[in-house]
Order: sequence, then structure tokens, then C-alpha cells
Amino acid sequence: MNTSSLNPQLATQLATTRAARPETSNLPETKEAFRDFVAGTFYREMLKSLRQSHDKPAYMHGGQAEDVFREQLDRQIGEQLSVSHGDSLVGDLYASFEATQLRSTRL
Repeated sequence: MNTSSLNPQLATQLATTRAARPETSNLPETKEAFRDFVAGTFYREMLKSLRQSHDKPAYMHGGQAEDVFREQLDRQIGEQLSVSHGDSLVGDLYASFEATQLRSTRL
């Protein structure tokens, strides 16, 4: 986490807490899960909204099977976008989450 964007007091607290004991939010798995959930949900909902903005064609529509396929395709695209572009979207949110976790452990 980039501590230069935090205020100096919070950055000092974060550094001393990290040195004192490992936190679960520092694990790469936690950050990855956070990114997958937040960015994946954002991109899936964006694609879902995009699909709903267009009407179904009168001809050449695959019915329910096509709808299910499109949902699965949107899920896959959302996952790929979250992996490739999710860090830029989630960076500040994760920093805020980590600071909140730090404050809650101090109480």
C-alpha cells in the first residue's frame, strides 16, 4: 500500500502495526479477493446494463439459451477485466478498507 497518500499520523500507525504483527488484510489473497469482488461486480453490472440498453432483435434471437450464454460471457469478460484493470479501479478503495481494518483492530 502506498502510504504517501495517507496523512502522516495514519501512515505511522499503519507502519508500526504492520511491524508489530501481521494483518490478514496484508495478505495477497485478501487484496486479490477484494479486487475480484469489487472490480468484477462493477464490470459485470456495467456489461449487464449495456446489454439491457439494447432491445432483442425480432429475428435471429436464441431465446433463453442465448440469454444464459450472454450472462456467462459477461461473467467471463468481467473477470478478465477485473484481473487486467481492476487494480487501478480498486486501489483507493482497498487502501480505505485497510485503514478501516487498522482502526477497528485498535479499538
